[in-house]
Amino acid sequence: MMRKTISRLIPLIVLSLSLQSCRTNDEAISSKDEAYYSNKFQVFSQPVDGKIDYPNGFAFLLKEYDRIHSSNFTGLRISKNNFSLQKGDIAEKHVDFRISSQPIKLYNGETWVFFPVVESGAVTGIIVGVLRNEETFVEFGTLNPNEEYNQMVLEKFRSAYLSKKTLSSRKGGDDETAPCIGSEGDPCGIEEISIPPPSGPYLPTIDVGVYPGQGGGSGGGTPPPSGDCSIYNNCGTPEPKDPCEKTKAMLESQKNKAITDDLKNHIANGTGEKGWRDNKTGDPTPTTQNGDHSVNFGDPSTMNGAYHNHTGTKVDIFSATDIATLVEIARYQNVGSAGNGYVGIMAPGGIHYVIYFNGGYVDYPLSAYNELDLLAWDTQQLILMYGLMKNNSFVSGQGTLNFKGLEQIFFATLEKMGLQNKVTLQKIEDTNPSTVIQNTDGTTTDIPCNN
Repeated sequence: MMRKTISRLIPLIVLSLSLQSCRTNDEAISSKDEAYYSNKFQVFSQPVDGKIDYPNGFAFLLKEYDRIHSSNFTGLRISKNNFSLQKGDIAEKHVDFRISSQPIKLYNGETWVFFPVVESGAVTGIIVGVLRNEETFVEFGTLNPNEEYNQMVLEKFRSAYLSKKTLSSRKGGDDETAPCIGSEGDPCGIEEISIPPPSGPYLPTIDVGVYPGQGGGSGGGTPPPSGDCSIYNNCGTPEPKDPCEKTKAMLESQKNKAITDDLKNHIANGTGEKGWRDNKTGDPTPTTQNGDHSVNFGDPSTMNGAYHNHTGTKVDIFSATDIATLVEIARYQNVGSAGNGYVGIMAPGGIHYVIYFNGGYVDYPLSAYNELDLLAWDTQQLILMYGLMKNNSFVSGQGTLNFKGLEQIFFATLEKMGLQNKVTLQKIEDTNPSTVIQNTDGTTTDIPCNN
């Protein structure tokens, strides 16, 4: 690849990426708003909570480009049909998007975010994502290592990585993967790295089109094409993410009623577990590989969600395997709609829960969960259940673990999987949903959804 070093005083070669699933809600925004959002990246639109996650947005854009175009600018070797990374698929030199600087707002209206390039467990370079032109264009490049400011940024990331690696080694971690490539969800325990903004009028030099994977695949060693979000027809505001509204709509749908009625009948008259796939294309279909305490949902990329039952003889809330299934379903949802992927569970005694992933793409485990880890966490759920059963406050009138006990097990499992505060739990009693939150003392509280 031709290396191009370009001063920030000269227009950069624009690397324009866009998000999947542009959707304009005609009922929610005015025609004036439509014109405004028609040029905006969905990932950088103002969400319901009012906070734009710039690191998450930049991370998704470059990873998604690799996935769609079979390129390898990230060094993560993301295939077109697989957004779930395995450790063996990650190139020796890659961008670790799980760590970043804070968003840096510049005097010229640009927003920058830095990410480390990692090789052999050490930071060797810095990738920068730049949002400019009134937030209508995105550029990626590497910081030129020959400038003082860029050297400062590099050293800050190196220091943070080294500190984490040393701590992990003392705890018996794997030196090669301990810094930030673990499979259990916590990116490294490194918070956003605070970088002072460059002082003008000269901005740091960026090398455009130089990446760990050098493009690869069909990318042909050249930067992705330039343009705005309309090239991909992926502009507009994100879809609403209110879990209460999603659950209410789901409960009112005939599709969901058919699934839940079938599972209620199976719980009353059948044996073992049964599952349903909510397919992206076509009607829902039942799972065909079912066991006493397991179901196989198949390819998560073709699903909007999944439902299944537990039998009342083990832990009647989402297992670690169920939670991992949610993560994989969420990976394949459209951009801005990851939270629409869901997994539901029903069990004897009126138990009915639904979970949604509420994190961003940067919050996903970098590699798929290990089967041995999932088995260990599922076993730990049983051990915790037996312990809680000794406390009458967690035992139902039927002699089984009650809602409060089940919910404590669920939140404890999320923490073990590195997904604390990244999954929303909703409980459904009759047809009334409520959001279950964990208190600081480990207990849980139900917050009813407004009618």
